[in-house]
Amino acid sequence: METKYSVAFILCMLNAAWSADVLMESDTEEYLLLEAHYSGEGSKTAIRGSSYSGSSGSTDNTGVSGSAGVDGYGANAIGVYGQAYAYNGTAWAGYFDGNVGAWDFITTSDLSAKTNVRPLTPTLDKVLRLSPKTYQLSASYTGQKKDSPETIGLIAQELEKEFPQLVKQFRRPAVSEKEKTKASASENLKAVSYNGLIPVLIKAMQEQQAQIEALKLLVEASSKR
Repeated sequence: METKYSVAFILCMLNAAWSADVLMESDTEEYLLLEAHYSGEGSKTAIRGSSYSGSSGSTDNTGVSGSAGVDGYGANAIGVYGQAYAYNGTAWAGYFDGNVGAWDFITTSDLSAKTNVRPLTPTLDKVLRLSPKTYQLSASYTGQKKDSPETIGLIAQELEKEFPQLVKQFRRPAVSEKEKTKASASENLKAVSYNGLIPVLIKAMQEQQAQIEALKLLVEASSKR
C-alpha cells in the first residue's frame, strides 16, 4: 500500500521559486521524505536547519540531522547526502563553519576513477622550505565573540609557492541576506588541502630514508678500510 503526501510552495520573491515534496512508500525500497528545490537569482538555501538553546548544561541542539540504515549486503546507507556543481565558482557538497566530527574521513582513490597517473616528483627540498605556524582564526572571520583557540597549520600563500595543487581559492558561501556582505568580503580567501600533504610527506620521507641508507653505506665502507 502506498501513501503519498505532496506539498508544493511557490514564493514570488526576488524571482525565486521554492518547492518541496514529501513521499512515503511502504511497498518499495525507496523512501523520499523530503526534496526541496530553490532556484532564481542570488544566494539561496534549499534546506536550512537551525537550533538554539539559551540554557546551560548538557543540552544538545541539532540544526539538521540525518540517519540511515540497511540490513542487507551491497547497499549504501547515507544519512545525509550532498552534491554540488558550479559552472563558474566553487562547488560545496558540504560547508561547515565550525568543527566537524566523524568516525572516519575517506577519500575516493580507486585507480579506475583516475587518469593521467604519474609518479610524484621529489618533494623533500620543497617540504624543507615550508614554514609551519601557530595561529588563531580571527573573530572577524568566524563571526564569534573572540578569536579561536590556538591551532597549528600552514599559510596558504606560502604553501602555494611550493605545492600550488594543494591550495584552492574560494568564496565563503552566503546562506542568508545577512551573510552576503561577509561572503563578498571573503571572495579572495584561500584554503589548504591538508589531506593532499600526506603523499607529499610520504615521498619526502622516502627521499630522506634513501639519503640515510646511502650515508650508512658510506660509514660501513669507511669503517672497513
